[in-house]
Amino acid sequence: RFYQLGDPGLIGDELITAFRVDRPFIEAIDLLRHSSFPPLYYAILNLWVSIFGDSEWSLRFISASFSGLTVFVVYKLGKELFGRQVGLFAAAVLALSSFNINFAQTAKPYGLFWFLTSLSFLFFFRYVKDGSNRAFICYLWISVFSCYTMYAGYLLLLTQNIMLLVLRNRWGWRKWLIGQVYIMAACMPWVLWFL
Repeated sequence: RFYQLGDPGLIGDELITAFRVDRPFIEAIDLLRHSSFPPLYYAILNLWVSIFGDSEWSLRFISASFSGLTVFVVYKLGKELFGRQVGLFAAAVLALSSFNINFAQTAKPYGLFWFLTSLSFLFFFRYVKDGSNRAFICYLWISVFSCYTMYAGYLLLLTQNIMLLVLRNRWGWRKWLIGQVYIMAACMPWVLWFL
């Protein structure tokens, strides 16, 4: 993921990313009102660029880092659901996926979104398994961050709610529904500002 991270130069949407984050923080976030992405990735990248500069390598580093961390989370998820061998196999497939590596080497929010999505599913399944409050709280926060990274985060929530219906979770529906309302309420400020 880090091999030749600075080559080639920025292309296409990466140039727009560079334009957005090379501004004062509030202005950079305000520019997102006219884009198809929520602000979390760009807020992180704006802070990163203010410290480490806006070279091609620097702009792509955040995506590559989160993509690399996703390999570990996928291992943990596979291990927890199906055992150590499946976890290792899933992590190896992701680590060697040319599709994943190509998108990890772009200055776009995909790496962060994959990381948050994998973490969300890890804590979702931990909650379904034992009803742990810790897993539930981690799931809620990570799901909010996911929705603030890409709008596909809302599809993630829909998928998890459908899975919960299929799995017929034995833990309280009331707690789950309150959690979903919390996620929507936490995402509402951006949705209202965006609209």
